[in-house]
Amino acid sequence: MSPVAPVEPPLHPNVTVEDASDEESMMSYLSELRAVNPEKPLPPLFSPLLEPPILHHHDGRPRSPPRSRSSRTRSPTSKTQGSKSKSRERGRRDGRERRPSGADSVLTFMLVEEERNSSNLRALLQVTRDRLETETRRADAAESRATIAEARVREGTSRAVAAEQAQHRSELDTARAQEETKRVQMQTETAERELRRVTNELQRLTRQKEEAEAAAAKARDLARKYQSALRDYQAHEEGRQEGIRLALLRRYDDGREDGWEEGRNEGWDAGREEGFHEGRKAGFEEGRDMGRREERRYAGQLYDRWKEAPSSRHFDEVEAVIPDRSLFSKGRSEVRCARPFLGGDSEHSNIWAEPGADANLG
Repeated sequence: MSPVAPVEPPLHPNVTVEDASDEESMMSYLSELRAVNPEKPLPPLFSPLLEPPILHHHDGRPRSPPRSRSSRTRSPTSKTQGSKSKSRERGRRDGRERRPSGADSVLTFMLVEEERNSSNLRALLQVTRDRLETETRRADAAESRATIAEARVREGTSRAVAAEQAQHRSELDTARAQEETKRVQMQTETAERELRRVTNELQRLTRQKEEAEAAAAKARDLARKYQSALRDYQAHEEGRQEGIRLALLRRYDDGREDGWEEGRNEGWDAGREEGFHEGRKAGFEEGRDMGRREERRYAGQLYDRWKEAPSSRHFDEVEAVIPDRSLFSKGRSEVRCARPFLGGDSEHSNIWAEPGADANLG
């Protein structure tokens, strides 16, 4: 049900455009009142907000309204307004004092109509609220029933799934039990075959044992014979080895003595030759050192004789030793033989014999 549209009062033929604008402002205030909560009571008629606008005649003269309590209780809405607002309020109050009585009847009619519409709207709102509450309760009940039904369906589904799973498990257990039974039967048959095989094997092993015992008895007799033969052979072999050992010892001593004699003779020859070469080398070194020492000593004697000589003539009379150059190419043995021909002692002759010896023996 749609809300009832407010009834707009017809304008008086003598009302101007300014009066119409005032009426529009009053209608906007009434529309604001419709948007208010219906439980809230309407403001009283003496409220300054519900005062009718100032009406004028067609010639511009204001109408004088009847005196009312609202005009006496009118006061400014704010104490901070300027002088312009106060003068405008004062002119409006004077205009309301001169308002005609026709505006009161229009306003009263409008207020009565608005109050009737408000009552209808409140009644309609109450009915709608009751119906909404009823429908809400029904919806809640239906939702609760749907929830319960859904829970029951879910429970039934879970039970069905559990039953199906239990049936599946039972089928699996049955199949597993059948397979286990078949496996046990196969194991039983296998065990029976194995038992028969073991029995046959035991009989065969018993026969083999008897044969082995007989063979062992024969082997023991044969082993005793072989042991006696082995002992005889070992005694013979021990005697032969002892003879070989004694012969080896005797021949070892003979070979050792022969080897010692041969090694001694060979070592004597090798040592003699090596000693000859070593002695020759050592003698050469010793002779060279001795010749150098004699040369230094002879040079000192010549220097002393030169210092003691009185004049150069006396030095010329001194016997001079002139070495023979042919001796430089000879060996030591030849130099030793040629020493008496040098006209001096052995010390002088050794000086000139050394370079030739170095040339041949080096």
